[in-house]
Amino acid sequence: LLPESSMPVREADQRIGTKKISYTAFDSDGGTKKGQWAYRWNVQPKDETAYFKGEGSEVENPIKIYVDTLLGPTWTKAVTEGIMAWEPAFAAIGLRNAIVVEPYPSDMSFNVEDPLISCVVYSQSRQSRIGATFLTDKTTGQILSCKITVPADYQTIAFEAGVFAISDVDSRYQSYHISDDAVCEVLKAQMMGVFGQCIGLSPNMAGSHAYSPEQLVDPE
Repeated sequence: LLPESSMPVREADQRIGTKKISYTAFDSDGGTKKGQWAYRWNVQPKDETAYFKGEGSEVENPIKIYVDTLLGPTWTKAVTEGIMAWEPAFAAIGLRNAIVVEPYPSDMSFNVEDPLISCVVYSQSRQSRIGATFLTDKTTGQILSCKITVPADYQTIAFEAGVFAISDVDSRYQSYHISDDAVCEVLKAQMMGVFGQCIGLSPNMAGSHAYSPEQLVDPE
C-alpha cells in the first residue's frame, strides 16, 4: 500500500538533471494542466525549526540500503563508500545522516525480494555492468526503494574495460590478472554513479568533457 499521506510534490526543472514523471492535473472547470514531477526520496528533517533556520537536522526517514554479504569485505567497503559519497551533498542542504548502509540482516524475516527494501545484490546474472532500478509512486514522483545488482563476473568486466581504457598509463592493467584494489577503485566509482541515478539524478554526459584527450593519456 502507498503511504496514507503523500510526499509534497516538486515540479521538475529542466536546468537540473533529474528523472521525472509526467502528470495531468484536472481543475473544477474541466481544464487540464500538464507538467512533470521530479523523482526524489521523501527525506524529511527531524527538527524542522533548526532546519529552516539553516542549522541543519538529522532526518527521520533516512534512505536505508542493505548490502549483500556475499560481496565480501573489500567489495562491500567499496560499495558502501560509493553510496556514502553522496552523504555530503545531503549534509550541504541541511539533512544530516540521510543515508544508512547496512549488511543483510541475519534475521530470517528479512526478505530481499520485498519491493520496499532497498538493497545491493550480488547477482549471478550475465549482465555486463552494474544495474539499478527503483520503485516509485507515480502520483508524486516519490522514490520508494531501489535495487542495485553487481554481477558475479564484475572483476573480469572491470579488467576488460580497463585494459582498453587506461592500461597504457596504469600498470595494474598490464598483466593477465587485475588486483583487488583496482577492482574496488572502479567499483566505488561506478557505484557513485549508479546510486546518483537511484536518488533521482540523470547521467551527466557533459562530464565526459571534463578532461581533454591529451590529459587522459598523460601519466602525470
